[in-house]
Amino acid sequence: MEHTDILSEQERIILANIFRTDPDLALENAVAILRSAAPLSQMKNSLAVFLSDSPDGLSSGDSDAPPVAVRLIAGLLAAGSESFTLPKCAKCGLTKNLRHKIPNGRICGACFIRLNRASCAICGNERPIATRTEDGPICGSCRRKDPSTHQLCSRCGRLGPAIARSGPGTICQRCYERPESICQRCGRVGRIHSRRGGVAICDQCYRSPARKCGVCGNIREIMVRSGTDGTIGICVVCYSSPKVQCVKCGRVRKATGVSPLGPLCQACWPRRVYICAHCGRERPAQKLIDEGAICSSCYDRWYRVPCGLCGTLC
Repeated sequence: MEHTDILSEQERIILANIFRTDPDLALENAVAILRSAAPLSQMKNSLAVFLSDSPDGLSSGDSDAPPVAVRLIAGLLAAGSESFTLPKCAKCGLTKNLRHKIPNGRICGACFIRLNRASCAICGNERPIATRTEDGPICGSCRRKDPSTHQLCSRCGRLGPAIARSGPGTICQRCYERPESICQRCGRVGRIHSRRGGVAICDQCYRSPARKCGVCGNIREIMVRSGTDGTIGICVVCYSSPKVQCVKCGRVRKATGVSPLGPLCQACWPRRVYICAHCGRERPAQKLIDEGAICSSCYDRWYRVPCGLCGTLC
């Protein structure tokens, strides 16, 4: 270890913990990742104190891990190590951005919203609270409707609720565009729909988690949410999309998607192409699995099996 002489005491403590968790890491890589995650001595002190109190803090998924530990773990995972675990929410147990602190540890934004419920002073409904005023707590819906909170959008110039900032100005919901990133399922660059579990999934690849359908009672993928509070889910089998006039063919059918000109039926909606995980060709996907997108030819060859009763491939 030729770098031992130039390491600080805090770096020695942290590196000892890293190599105890994963002895196969190269010293140069570990030092570079550590100094990138904790460039300041205060950060290294905080990390060394955390690891002294929690020796397995880099691999246990402890929600109390400080932000510097999260950056270090993310860097080690990106370097190819599989011995470390990102912190998990103390409530839902998912790997997310833990922005809020409670007595039991750190929790994600969704769990914080569920905990932060009260009776709104304006509408009277029990909802997640967005702000508190002299009159009492105000829910997010009532706060967005309050004209005193509206701002001019820096892009369209309209007055309304601001959901993001762009330089010195704000952006309204109509003008806001989610940043693009690489989808870890299809490998393409697109708008990321979910980062649950630390995995970025684009709009095309995202599938709603299976839950109990409010119509049939089966555990299936939820297509839409209904009810006054959005708690009743309708699965993909029970849901029937409304029929509209397709702007391309003019026929009244169920809408598959919406183009800039209006709704499109299934026949007119362009199918997205992927790089097939088996043959490598760029074709429309027959099915999306953990390996990636599978074209119809490869799906027929590798994944269709004969029915035990009639013998038909399915």
